[in-house]
Amino acid sequence: MAQIYKNLILAGRKTYSQVPANLQNTVKALLQDMVSRGELLQEHYNEIINQ
Repeated sequence: MAQIYKNLILAGRKTYSQVPANLQNTVKALLQDMVSRGELLQEHYNEIINQ
């Protein structure tokens, strides 16, 4: 389920604040993993998390 929310956030259909609280840490970890692999810019990650 966290993967689905991650994809919806990246597609612009959801915001991080719309992710259920019990999934937020997992979604955040998935996005951070994308940053570490070079698939997502740190700046974009920060924008997503701070919305």
